[in-house]
Amino acid sequence: PPPHMGYAAAAAPMHYAPQYQNAQPAAPAPQQANAAAGSSQPVEFDHAISYVTTIKKRFANEPETYKAFLEILHTYQKEQRGIKDVLEQVSTLFADHPDLLKEFTYFLPDQVQEQAKKQLQELVAKKQKIRRQGGAAAAAYPPPPQEYQQLFLGYNPGAKPPGGAFAPVLAFGATKPRSEEREKEIIRSAVYGILSFNPSKPPKKVEMSAAQAAATYGRPRAIPVPPTQPTVAEATFFDSVRTHLSQRELQADGKAKGSTDAKRHTPYIEFLKLLHVYAAQLIGKEDLVAMLTALFWYGHGPRPAAATGKAEAFPDDPVRKAQVDELISSFVKVMNGRGPFANQERASAEKGKYSAASTKRTFEIAMEGDKGEAQEEERPTPSYRKYPSDYPAFSKTDFSNRSEEENEVINDNVVTVHACRDGGFKKRGNCHEALLFQLEDQRFEVDMAIDANAATIRQMEPVEEEISILRRQEEADGQPIGRMSYKLKRRTFTSSHIAAIARVYGEDGEEILQHLKRNPAAVLPVVIKRLKQKDQEWRQVRAELNKKWKALQERTYPGSLDFATVAVKKELTAQHEDENILKPWATGSVPAAGTTKSLGPECLNLAYTLISDCAQSDMFDTDFDTSRVWTEFMMPFFGYDAVTMLKETHADYLPPVYPVGAKVYTAFGVGVVEHYSNDKQYYRIKYPFGMAYLNPNSIFYPLIGVEEDQDYKMYGRSNHRLKVLNLEGFEPKRRKLEHLVTGDVKPDAVQKAFVTKAMFIFLQLFVDICEMLKKLEDEETARTAPAPAPAKGKAKAKGKAKGKAKAKGKEEAAPPAPPAQPKKEDVEMADADGAKEGSAEAGEKEPDQDMLKVAGHIANPNKYKGLVGLLKARVRNAVDQTVFEAGCRQILGASASIGLACYLPDLLIRASDAMLHIIGSDDAKEGTGNGFLRDVYACSRNLAGGGGGPELLEAVRTYSRKLPRHEKFMETCFEVEYNLGSGEFGCRFCGSDAGLLLEEG
Repeated sequence: PPPHMGYAAAAAPMHYAPQYQNAQPAAPAPQQANAAAGSSQPVEFDHAISYVTTIKKRFANEPETYKAFLEILHTYQKEQRGIKDVLEQVSTLFADHPDLLKEFTYFLPDQVQEQAKKQLQELVAKKQKIRRQGGAAAAAYPPPPQEYQQLFLGYNPGAKPPGGAFAPVLAFGATKPRSEEREKEIIRSAVYGILSFNPSKPPKKVEMSAAQAAATYGRPRAIPVPPTQPTVAEATFFDSVRTHLSQRELQADGKAKGSTDAKRHTPYIEFLKLLHVYAAQLIGKEDLVAMLTALFWYGHGPRPAAATGKAEAFPDDPVRKAQVDELISSFVKVMNGRGPFANQERASAEKGKYSAASTKRTFEIAMEGDKGEAQEEERPTPSYRKYPSDYPAFSKTDFSNRSEEENEVINDNVVTVHACRDGGFKKRGNCHEALLFQLEDQRFEVDMAIDANAATIRQMEPVEEEISILRRQEEADGQPIGRMSYKLKRRTFTSSHIAAIARVYGEDGEEILQHLKRNPAAVLPVVIKRLKQKDQEWRQVRAELNKKWKALQERTYPGSLDFATVAVKKELTAQHEDENILKPWATGSVPAAGTTKSLGPECLNLAYTLISDCAQSDMFDTDFDTSRVWTEFMMPFFGYDAVTMLKETHADYLPPVYPVGAKVYTAFGVGVVEHYSNDKQYYRIKYPFGMAYLNPNSIFYPLIGVEEDQDYKMYGRSNHRLKVLNLEGFEPKRRKLEHLVTGDVKPDAVQKAFVTKAMFIFLQLFVDICEMLKKLEDEETARTAPAPAPAKGKAKAKGKAKGKAKAKGKEEAAPPAPPAQPKKEDVEMADADGAKEGSAEAGEKEPDQDMLKVAGHIANPNKYKGLVGLLKARVRNAVDQTVFEAGCRQILGASASIGLACYLPDLLIRASDAMLHIIGSDDAKEGTGNGFLRDVYACSRNLAGGGGGPELLEAVRTYSRKLPRHEKFMETCFEVEYNLGSGEFGCRFCGSDAGLLLEEG
């Protein structure tokens, strides 16, 4: 396009390139005037920017006029309109603004400036003459009917002509007229908003509703939405280009320094024109880069004919080459994701393995590349890894501020990773410390919500007050409702205010924000009323929560400092890991005779109750039922009675089908199986006292070898049925039986069984639980044991002291009375700014509801029984670990066993998980492993020689090796025994290969 009006066209924003509207150079600041005086930058371009800015400000209330002016310039620049048409349209557009018309002639071509000035002066004089004669011309025509004037035109017959001040106009629907000067004064008085009294346009058909806009665009960043601003990279690039193209050697030769053509057509103007041409999609990106390269090399100076943008066409100048390469590299970065093909380029970039869309961090990418068999040179240190071979390499040009020395020593090939491969860094802490952090987070979130809400209210109050004053003025002036248009100024509501409003309205927050953006005068009073209501509610809730948090902090704080308990729990947890339980047996550090531990009957019953309740609580999300392990093995092995195991008869599981004629032990005594219905799943059992129909769950275990007139057979389950086992080389011999009156057989004092590795781990955990409970019980027994009788001579002297001590002991044993509940009327509300705090919030605390659940256990005079009750509440998940440990501290005080007591819930959870693992393996491989060995144990209880001895072990091992489903479980089995009389538990490894113990499975 021709160079005429180049400054004004370049200074005006381009409609065809919205991504470059904010990339235009801004006018220099006053403090930069002295620095720019010595440069060759044209002053005329800054004049053009100032002229366009003046037009934009003057027609701020008439944006159509400003847009029409820009359209005139851009159509002329595209050579779609002649200079004569431009003059006519601009003179019509700025007819009432002679100063703008006069200044516009400065940007016209030199050859038409004089003619244009005369033409514009004539047009201005003609317009002014028409205005002066407006009154006389109007009097020449008969006026329209009075009703039509007032109803449709708002015409006032007493109005003055344009040369003077217009008379007040009666707007449509108004009861009083108001002058234009009065409305301008009202507009200027607005502080927080922009007023307009122009008729509002009807909404466009394609315009989205507030709900649609909220669903499409989501939450706005600010209200009103700020225009797009240039980024730091964009502003830096344009400043660099301006500085580079202002060099003397890049200016046109042969032109005087002060000539008009040299000022108007500079290399920087040419750069802007190239951007406009690209934005109009007249050239492609590659052509633009080639043209800019040539422009950066030569500017308007002389250039060879072959200078088309290719490298071989440029002279050998390393300094200029470095400058041009840096400018082109910056331009490519600025253009990334922009232009007519931006969507295709972005989609292509996101398909890459290491694109910006990937959520993986650099050290995760490096560690993924390190999973293979990496060489040692790819791992310089334990904390560094090299990038994968296909990772995009860094270029030295990516870091423009580096020197050559820095490029030699700074690392660009490796990335730091954490040395702990199991994920993250370990820290010392406990559940109390974690609860304190959670408590602090809750306080912070509540305080932030209240403070953000209060800040939004403070920001809205002056705006609401201004809207209210303006509305009252409109009513006093007799103006119709809705004539005044009120729009918020920029940066009225920031992202924090918007988040506070959206938090109050929840799911409808985005839609409310869209309404607030479109019509703040109507929506803002409603929103601020809602915010003030929520402010009062939240402050009242915080006052109530502070009392609860205070009690929670007092309960949790002592435990957060108890690192001795943390050390004990950490040590015991390591001891009860599967690997650490089996490692002594695998390494041979345990004697061949095994180990022996003493257990008590009361601890056995309590351990069963605790583990059974824990396995059935909601701490485990599983459908497995542990009843079969308790009834088929634990009950006969440890001698549990039927009353203790009664609840296991209501479990929902399918035991093995016992053959007809088998003698079984049930919940109602010993009976004989006469019939089993597979369809209805019930047994017909014959008892000495009659016949009974039982659910399969009511049968605990079979009694094998109790009838002397029958052959002794060994059974094993297969597909939920007991079948006879053919054990080669083993002849079962019945021990001497002693029958009871009820028909049962007295069990042997020493119970022996072969168990798998998984069952052995559970038994070790079970025995350790019994030992810990026994230790705590012994401590309580020692504490409550009566002191030795004092000497006779000292009995009288200590009589009074004994009475006082007894009274004091009763006072200490009495449970503490819970604090009284605070009354609502005692809570003093805080003011809107949050300067005051309620007296109840500051001084009172709410009783800890979790501690009230276990208050009865804590107040129990028998500390052991109180601890057991507290432990039952914990394994049933009625209270959390922090409440349990706080209760333990209140019960045990400064006892050395407090760490042991606090660890018991973790051990119970570990034992329950081990038992559920056994049930899971039984379901996956029915008839093998644990279930098979439970049947072997049931059959061997009445064998001579202590359960069959080594002969039975070898026969069962030989049998299992022939079955592929058994998977060598007999190679890692253990032999366990329990003395029903003395309570001693022993175990020894009887597998063939101890090295298999540490293998998985």
